[in-house]
Amino acid sequence: MPFQQLMSVLPPVSAEAAGIPQAMRELMNQPFSPLVDFYPTDFGLDLNGKRFTWQAVILLPFIDEPRLVRILAPLLKRLTPNEKVRNRRGVEILFGHKEDKLLTTCVQLAQSAFESGQAGSKQSIRDIAGGLIGHLEGYQAGGMNRTITSPIEGLPDVEESHAISAQYFEPEHVPHFSKLLPGIFESKMVVNAADMDEAARLKGFGGEPARRMIMQALGRDPNAKPRYHQAQQPTPVVAEPVSAEPAAEAEEPAHWGDADAPEFEAPDDTEAAPAAPAPPPGTRVIKVHGKKNKVAPGKPVTKSE
Repeated sequence: MPFQQLMSVLPPVSAEAAGIPQAMRELMNQPFSPLVDFYPTDFGLDLNGKRFTWQAVILLPFIDEPRLVRILAPLLKRLTPNEKVRNRRGVEILFGHKEDKLLTTCVQLAQSAFESGQAGSKQSIRDIAGGLIGHLEGYQAGGMNRTITSPIEGLPDVEESHAISAQYFEPEHVPHFSKLLPGIFESKMVVNAADMDEAARLKGFGGEPARRMIMQALGRDPNAKPRYHQAQQPTPVVAEPVSAEPAAEAEEPAHWGDADAPEFEAPDDTEAAPAAPAPPPGTRVIKVHGKKNKVAPGKPVTKSE
């Protein structure tokens, strides 16, 4: 019954606002109540991956329905007439506006059947767009264009109300199954350039928001961008050629682009070497002395030698 159902789902602090009778509310608060274990004051919370406590799953014991019904049965007999009316199962009443053409037609047919003596005759309604599916039945105060008597003294009655109403019954429950509707064609799985866009893939929860949340949990700045260290390229080294003559004085190696760096000059008795391609910026250049030509004694020097 409604009072028993409310005591199965509500905490004690909400019992009075929900209209649960005083005698039943005491069973939710008294420390020696036979139902006190249903309403613990200390209970666990399972965050279940959430961040805030109000998002957690509350770990409460399951209600023992047979025990609850058995203990509340004597109290149901002591309810006041008003409480007995509120504790009964009623019928859903559907209200709408007379500008709803489909609903107005169904309500008129159901109310006409009720007023002609065909009590229990139901009119089916199937409004897929409005999400309304079920059955309608007329009742004593149903229909449309009714005069609504004001329940408040001093306020005028509502003549020819634009509201329409009827009793509503849910459709018959059938097992649910999933299937593709007729005329549906599945598109082919195609990967395009948008799927390769890293920024587009990281939109929505699970992408950038999840990354920021993890970085904040680790105590790091979520706005910091990753830095990639560039690998240092090895400096090319040019070895000096082996010569039988005594080694010349070692000179300070010059850097490419220095204004006072000595220029490479070919020997006077030989032709100048072709200009080498400019090395990339940052390359270290080592000056190497050219090898002097040796001429055998008594042999004239020619340009070819």
